[in-house]
Parts: sequence; structure tokens; C-alpha cells
Amino acid sequence: MSDLTLNVNSTAYGGWKSINVRRSMEEISGSYSLGISELWPEQAEPREIRTGDSASVVLDKVPLVTGYVDQVEPGYDAYSHGVTVSGRDATADLVDCAAEHGKGEWRNVRLDQIARDLATPYGTTVLVQTELGAAFPSFAIEPGESVFDCLERAARQRGVLLLSDGKGGLVLGMAGSGGTVATPLVEGENIRSCSASNDASQRFKTYIVKGQRAGSDQVNGAAASALRAVATDSGVKRARTLVIIAEDEGDLASLTKRAQWEATVRAARALTVRCEVAGWTHAGGIWHPNSIVRFRSPTVRLDRDLLIREVELIADEQGKRTNLILTPQEAYSSQPVTAKKAPKRRGAKKNKDVEDFF
Repeated sequence: MSDLTLNVNSTAYGGWKSINVRRSMEEISGSYSLGISELWPEQAEPREIRTGDSASVVLDKVPLVTGYVDQVEPGYDAYSHGVTVSGRDATADLVDCAAEHGKGEWRNVRLDQIARDLATPYGTTVLVQTELGAAFPSFAIEPGESVFDCLERAARQRGVLLLSDGKGGLVLGMAGSGGTVATPLVEGENIRSCSASNDASQRFKTYIVKGQRAGSDQVNGAAASALRAVATDSGVKRARTLVIIAEDEGDLASLTKRAQWEATVRAARALTVRCEVAGWTHAGGIWHPNSIVRFRSPTVRLDRDLLIREVELIADEQGKRTNLILTPQEAYSSQPVTAKKAPKRRGAKKNKDVEDFF
């Protein structure tokens, strides 16, 4: 049987009454809320838990959330006495707190160095699990930015995701880097309930990206000031056109990549699958976000690999269960962002229609 423990200041609490542990690729900080009893057998005095205490949630010796206690809510009635403890990963400080570093700018440094410079003052380690791309010729903190906002802006330019490692550290990774789950999700076997949403309101048939680039002796006039790239989504049957004005200067190749990205990611994000399974584990271990799993359900007409975007572990009077949110991996494709004064890029590959995901 799976064993989940709340450790507060190195003291283990196992007498929980209810559990909710949430981890998502959309947030760099996992969270938890546990209802526990302050009194254990053979204890004369309750173990007091205070906000700001160091805390971790561990399942089968695997840390899921490691950080601090944010909120403590003691309560009682005629029959019981307990406390609800809520908290987040230590990476929550990167979401809440200001980005500060010297004069607030870097030159010729890579993303991991920027991340360490910003995260280290808050005691957060940085782990690299993907290729980071080229160094930034110049990068600066914008006034009032949090650490997360600043890092997310930099990471987006390099196609990198900001994730939590469950141990209080920050991971620079990519979609699907959590590996593949060997146990498929199958209707009639391990899926207890399921719903799928295919929202096409943000999908378009034609994507047009317009932009401009600095003129030169070789490139001038319309070739510099009226660039236009097009991509199509074959899954959209009627005429729907979206025009996007590129934020920065870029050549035709970069604008084409941007158009393709919009078409691919919007199509993928249209599909969201929510399902519930019994327990907190599969044959290979604990359910983790950023993992790939095969999903088979004739009722929702899907048989394909999907990315686990969010995992919620729950235990209450209804028993132990896991809620999963799934989406196509393409929903987290890296966005091509052209930094100002960036060197020229090679030409983009021939444009392709986008697969209909549903």
C-alpha cells in the first residue's frame, strides 16, 4: 500500500485524514493540503505546526513537494480535533519574490547562469535537463518582475520549460522529459471516469504573420518592411484567418516558424482530456506530470500518446485516487522568438499542414 507522509521540521506526520497534492507543468511550484491529527497514540502533547516551517510531502520515499508551510488551520468539534496544513514547493519563492541581480542585466551568458543568479539568493538549486541553446548577447530584468516572470521570458526565447523537481529545486527541461509511462490508460480497465474537451474557438484555418527587418543595401523596400509568412491548419474546415504582427524584427524564415508554431500549438491546446484512476501509482511507480502515456478510450474516440500536464493525488472518505489532465505533447512546442539584433537564421523547412488532433 502506498505510504504518504508529511514531514515538518524533520518530524513525520502519518496520521492524515485527507490529502490533496497537486503538481502541474503550468506551475513551477507543487502544492499540498493535508488534514492531520495533532495527537498521536502515546502522545501527551500535540505536535504544533507553524507557518514558515520547512515541510515535505513524500510518497513511497519519493518527494513530491518540498518547501514550506504556507497556512495552518486548526479546528475541532465535539468528536475530533485536527489541523489542515497547506504549503508549496520552495520554488514558490521564485513566483512570489522579486528578481534581483547586480545592475539587473547580463551579457553573453546562457539561460542556466541567469537562472542560478536569480534563484540562488532564495536558496533554490537549478538542474538542467535539456539543451539550452546559445548565450544571450544581452538580457535584462524588467522593472517589477518576479523571478519566475523574468526566467519564463528568457526560457521562452530558448524553447525551455521551467519545472519543479519535487525536491524544492528548479528544472530547466522540455516537454516529455519525464519519460514514458509503461502502463497505458485504457477505458474499461484502469480509467474510472473520463471527459474530453475539443475547443476549436482559438483554432484558425490560416495563420498570417507579418513583420519587418532592418534594411540594408541587399534588402530594402517591401523585402524589408512587408514580410509575410503563412501556415495552415487542415483540421479547420471553414475559412478562419488570424493575422499576427511579429513583436520583433525577423526574416521570412523566422516568421514562417512563428506561423507554424501558432498553427501547431493552437491545434494541440484545443484538446484536453481529464480522467480519474484508482490509487496514486501505476505498475512503474507514481503518476508524474511531464510524462507520456498511451490513452485509449473508444467513448471519446481517442487512441494516442498524450502528455500528462497535471497530476492531483487525493485521499478522503471516498478513498485514494488520482486525477490526471492530459494534452498532446505539441501543446508545449517551443515558441520561436527572434531577439532584436539577433544573427540571421537559416531558412525554415517547407510549410506543412497541421494534423487534426481530434
